[in-house]
Amino acid sequence: MKTLVIHEDLKKRLKLAAANGSVVAKDVLKAAGNGKETNANANYFTSVRKRHTSSEDGVGVYSIKITCCNKDIENPNFPDLGRKDAQWLKHNRCELSVGSFIDQFGLRDYCSDDITYFASALGCASKIHLELISSEQDMEKAYNMENYSNMRQYSELSATLHHSCMRYEGTAKNAADFYHNFAGAKMLIAKGEDGLIYGRCVIWRNVESEEYDTPFTLIERVYCCYDFIYTMMMRWAEKNVDLRKRENSYTCTREFVALRDLAMEKDNITFYKGAQLNLNIHIKVPQLKWHKAGVPYMDTFYMICYYQGNLYISNHEIGGCAHVADCRETTGYAYRSGNICPVCGKVHSTKGLCSTCQITYFVTNEFGSFYKNTKGFVKYKDNYVLREMMHNGKPNRHFQAMLNTDKLFG
Repeated sequence: MKTLVIHEDLKKRLKLAAANGSVVAKDVLKAAGNGKETNANANYFTSVRKRHTSSEDGVGVYSIKITCCNKDIENPNFPDLGRKDAQWLKHNRCELSVGSFIDQFGLRDYCSDDITYFASALGCASKIHLELISSEQDMEKAYNMENYSNMRQYSELSATLHHSCMRYEGTAKNAADFYHNFAGAKMLIAKGEDGLIYGRCVIWRNVESEEYDTPFTLIERVYCCYDFIYTMMMRWAEKNVDLRKRENSYTCTREFVALRDLAMEKDNITFYKGAQLNLNIHIKVPQLKWHKAGVPYMDTFYMICYYQGNLYISNHEIGGCAHVADCRETTGYAYRSGNICPVCGKVHSTKGLCSTCQITYFVTNEFGSFYKNTKGFVKYKDNYVLREMMHNGKPNRHFQAMLNTDKLFG
């Protein structure tokens, strides 16, 4: 019988993985601390960091491999018999799967999610904590790639943070401005002890749907640099949020999953954890006044609509013809799909007054187009506008909505 030996490098990774929520790492450390013995040849475990090619400037893309000595180093015929470092020599070692490594310690059977979490957490060199932020400055830092971890796991999910189209200085600024000053959203970030960002996602409150009267809360698409951080954020969401996207993708805009039992009081119905819902959802824009410019690429609420005097961010067109902007550009600005009439609020195709208001307030003849009321203009800033566009010396709600949405476009 031989006592299982774990190299300090791997032991350090196991401690960090346990601190980051891996039950497997915690159990392995406990078993190793109790002097676990084995008859197997596999022993003297350590980790090797394998670097993968990457087109990302300054970002190291890695996977962690566990290796062990698989030779009987006490056999008289062992070629390196007598060498104190024989078990660590490369030619005496082989790669071991994560599952086989766990099996060496005689631990309980783990579900695939626990093993996947463990394998991902082994690669992270910092203790991660989650933080819910709401200030514009904090959001800008969370978007700017200068604040990202300079390493990530080799996987498709873990590429999302460093491949985000909003990671540049200008687009990060616009994204933070929009979420804080336009949409009134909060953001969940995964932050390391090194102060760097390892993951982020938007948290939406007061989400309304066409199908039900009871509002929801929603966790947006997660951007991360280690797979386990996605799971860590979902564990947080199960305690604090109603819904998640069915798939962590921009293509999934109307399919959602209940993260906990939802008692829909206004609808007299209950959805149980895991229930799948297809929803047309929207949020009435709560904040407008301080929004300066631009909009981020929106994974779910990719439409901005103006309906019955209110602005909405939405995953569907509200009211049939209220679509003002598409938020699926990577430039930090929206694509204009409609214009708000500053008099009546109708969404139409050309900038300025809609055709109905044009006929109502102007007359056109062979001499040109003239306003029917010669005293109908008032000064607003450096321009003269129709009196009907103002209310008590300020822009009416439709004119104000037009001015606010104009800031979305580059």
